[in-house]
Amino acid sequence: MPHKHTRKRTGGAKDFDLAPGAVVKPLAAFEHPTVFTKKSSDQPKKRKRNARNEDDTPRAFARLMQMQAGVKPRSGLDDGASRKSKKQKLGQEAPPPPTMPSKTITSDPTLKIQPGERLADFAARVDQALPMGGLTRKGNTKIDGIKERQTKTEKRLKKMYAEWREEDVRRKDAIEEFQEKQEELAEEKETELGGQSLAFPEGKRKKRKRMLGETAMDDDEDPWAVLKERREKPKGLHDVVQAPPTLKVIPKEKFKVRNGAKVNVANVPANAGSLKRREELGDARREVIERYRSMMKGTR
Repeated sequence: MPHKHTRKRTGGAKDFDLAPGAVVKPLAAFEHPTVFTKKSSDQPKKRKRNARNEDDTPRAFARLMQMQAGVKPRSGLDDGASRKSKKQKLGQEAPPPPTMPSKTITSDPTLKIQPGERLADFAARVDQALPMGGLTRKGNTKIDGIKERQTKTEKRLKKMYAEWREEDVRRKDAIEEFQEKQEELAEEKETELGGQSLAFPEGKRKKRKRMLGETAMDDDEDPWAVLKERREKPKGLHDVVQAPPTLKVIPKEKFKVRNGAKVNVANVPANAGSLKRREELGDARREVIERYRSMMKGTR
């Protein structure tokens, strides 16, 4: 079935019930292309702004100017709202803000572009000449009148570094005092001997007690000397052995004890059989070795 969409008749009384002297003119079929008119509904609505936001200064720049003037920055949300004092909350009049003395701006003759200078170099010189230009650079830049904030970790580290420096100074002072005392003792001995200095043979000297903060690296002795003695020296390709090697750790023979009876089964594998069988094989092995040694002595 066809779907019939009836038009809504609105304002029908205005169309046919007109005054006798009224002249009805037809509406324009289309708008003239040369006329660019927009309806009021198509125009974007202007955003409402509060009176306190009339100042279009960027907040970051305003914050920097306040810091330069010595005003303590507020700790809270930076939404542009001014912080009310206690007097304003109680209804009293707050004192007017302190006015900074106006400084006469003197034009720097060096801040002029030089002939043949690039714009990038000129812009860099201008940035360096700005009073707050140091804030854009990395690093700790100290600003007069502004207290730097430090975390607990930074305070603890700075305190630790200061203690280390003091300890290092004390250690160096103690070493200098010890050396001065040694020199004074040496001079006294020379005066007692009539200005002659005796050179005594150097023997094993006692290890002096380390001062506060000294380590083994500060001593004159080589800390690796003990290990160098224990370790074997590297062998060359054409080195000739002068003597047979000496065993520092003498190997012990393994004896197995069963009910208080010792059985000599040294150097006999367990796969040979029982303990008695292994002991017999050990005796036969020793006899063969002794006969071989006696035979070799006879040939010499």
